[in-house]
Amino acid sequence: MDIHGRTPRERRTQYLFVCCILLLLISCDNDRQGKAPGQKFAVKKTAEGVEVMTPDGSLRIAGNEKTTHIKIKRDDSASGTIEMRYQKGSLAPGFPPDIPIYTPAEITMSQCFQGRNALATLSTSDNMSKVAQFYRNMLVEKGFTLGEEVVLRDLILLHGEKDSCKLNISLKPNQGATVINLALTDQSQTPAP
Repeated sequence: MDIHGRTPRERRTQYLFVCCILLLLISCDNDRQGKAPGQKFAVKKTAEGVEVMTPDGSLRIAGNEKTTHIKIKRDDSASGTIEMRYQKGSLAPGFPPDIPIYTPAEITMSQCFQGRNALATLSTSDNMSKVAQFYRNMLVEKGFTLGEEVVLRDLILLHGEKDSCKLNISLKPNQGATVINLALTDQSQTPAP
């Protein structure tokens, strides 16, 4: 079980569910673009795990239980490409360096999506107050403006803003540890409705 109470089988099921949703979204998008409705996916085993790709290269999913890279090309322009990277146990390639990472802490997982959008979950044996003080100090040091702080019985929420980015941090106790959730969103990369 992980810190969220999920078994390895539940995590694999969750991973496959996300991949299926992405494949479904791509197939819907392909219909609008006039692509062949019967397009097949190529699946092959690689040294890094499994790779799934469309014949035209518009979708590529590669990885294993520890690392995943998803690339979706909606058109031939650079802005038409969507990428997501997932890493278990360490920071994903491209993880924004200005997001403070608490030490000592174990990185449970991390994700990067479209450059500056990122998520990470960490766990430390240090108490929530000590971790919260670290983030209050480090956010300012990394150029973030501190926003509203919410303290509930079993939860501390911190918020920082920098340029077009918003960083939300939640701290909660879990079996004698403090779980740290980090979520950075870059508002400049949010697609218009």
